[in-house]
Amino acid sequence: MNSSNIEYNFKPRKIQKKSTLTARTRKTIRALIITLTTIIVVLSVVNIALASARAQKGYALEQEQLRNEQLKTTNASINARLTDSSTSENLENNPVTASMQEAEEKTFVTKEDNMVN
Repeated sequence: MNSSNIEYNFKPRKIQKKSTLTARTRKTIRALIITLTTIIVVLSVVNIALASARAQKGYALEQEQLRNEQLKTTNASINARLTDSSTSENLENNPVTASMQEAEEKTFVTKEDNMVN
């Protein structure tokens, strides 16, 4: 091997600029300020979005509670009407019940029930 046949091409190196400690400190402070500002903005946006979502859910919950109360009131009034209309006193005194014919033959669900007659 002959070393004279090999040519080396040296790559030009980038010359690094010398920077002072003050310049590095300023760059670091600037980067920290940008990072902290970005974090604060992002967290503020997330907080506002979550607060809005909570408010919407609270409003929907309140509407459903009102609807539930209305349904409970309606249910109570229907139960009261049902209880009132199904009392034996109202059935006996009702003219519609009096005009009905009595059943000639009573048929129950099971054979054992039919044998009770």
